[in-house]
Amino acid sequence: MIHPPLDELLKYADNKYTLVTIAAKRARQILEEGRANDECSIKPVTSAFEEIVNGKIKFERTKTAIK
Repeated sequence: MIHPPLDELLKYADNKYTLVTIAAKRARQILEEGRANDECSIKPVTSAFEEIVNGKIKFERTKTAIK
């Protein structure tokens, strides 16, 4: 199960593909920061989803990619 629920996550992105892109980029950042080792029980993708729901992550659509 996805936590937070998918319905809740889709309120913060225009579609599920954008949501996946945003979460994947943030999860990679978390891994690079080394924060994943500090919180062994929470996976980076879950942390990214929680940050999206909490409003810590915003996205901007450009002509070439999502920023």
